[in-house]
Amino acid sequence: MCGGKIPVCDDLVRALRDVAAAIADEVRRVEDLARGIKDLGAYEIRLGGSLPTVVASDSSRVFRSFSLAIVFAVQAVAVRTSAGGQPVIRTRGEAGGYVVSFEEREGPADEIVDRVSRFVARDMEVSTAAELVDGADLALFDGSLFSFLWYGKLPKVPEELRLTLPHRPRRLRELWRSVVQSLVGVRNRVLPIFIAKSIRRSYYVGRVLPDLGQGRGERGALNDLILLNYMRRMGLLPRGPHVVEPMYLERVEELPKPLKTLDPEDRRYVEPLLPVTVTYVTFGSSTQYYQVSIPGRLSPEEVVEVLSSLYPYSQSGYPDPLRVAHSRCRITSTEFRLLLAKLGLTRIPTGREPLGEFV
Repeated sequence: MCGGKIPVCDDLVRALRDVAAAIADEVRRVEDLARGIKDLGAYEIRLGGSLPTVVASDSSRVFRSFSLAIVFAVQAVAVRTSAGGQPVIRTRGEAGGYVVSFEEREGPADEIVDRVSRFVARDMEVSTAAELVDGADLALFDGSLFSFLWYGKLPKVPEELRLTLPHRPRRLRELWRSVVQSLVGVRNRVLPIFIAKSIRRSYYVGRVLPDLGQGRGERGALNDLILLNYMRRMGLLPRGPHVVEPMYLERVEELPKPLKTLDPEDRRYVEPLLPVTVTYVTFGSSTQYYQVSIPGRLSPEEVVEVLSSLYPYSQSGYPDPLRVAHSRCRITSTEFRLLLAKLGLTRIPTGREPLGEFV
């Protein structure tokens, strides 16, 4: 039974311990599958060379639910960094509010707000970076290219959803197309590099373990990160900073779901970004791998050259320009609540006041 001053009960601790043990067992099981590994090429990061001019962008979303509405805010920051120069920063903020209607919509209110704000955040990241990319060498984005191209249900935006955007979209498809068109515009002016800290799709398992069955039962939880870390521990990949031999996605049909099922009228928006180069990089001997996706077909030598140029910015294991953009854009829940209070939204009840929770 739960009790005491700390709001965590013994049952929850036991449940989390069981989950952690199950994940560890799964990792050990899938590592046994990795014994049939084929060779995988890797290229060491090259040191030296001139520092590139880099633009990095990121965004932060935050929400607050009231008894009659949901309010959200998005803040995007782009940072331009160059050798010997002072950083240049661009910021942009947008907000929205959804007064829940008596009419039944295409999904729960919080789901609609999450979906719309996700597109708004991506659009702001790209548009803010676009203000600084002229004359730059690289544009860095947090997340995979495919997370920016995320494609699912694109319903009508409810009229009750108030947005501060210069142009209010009628459907999510308009926001999606805006994101893709902005990415193509950036691609025409600078080389964009997408660096993902977590993965939603694996590319190398089938390549390195071609004899492994396609079924979930055979592959289990085996994914690229488990595989690459196992190979590094076994000495099959270098210990130091390196780039994994790249792969290429040439056609829309090779893209992750649900992008491979793009509507015909939307395919033309994505095709200018193809082919896509996919690889992994680690900037240190004990740092994790990051999935890298780059629009265009870059040779292994070109990939190594580009990622080696980022190494001086990545002594901590992660590119500092992205770290700065992340820290600059971040809005904590506490900060958001204080801001709402200063703006007078304490007059709108949350419905949680009897629980001691206030704006």
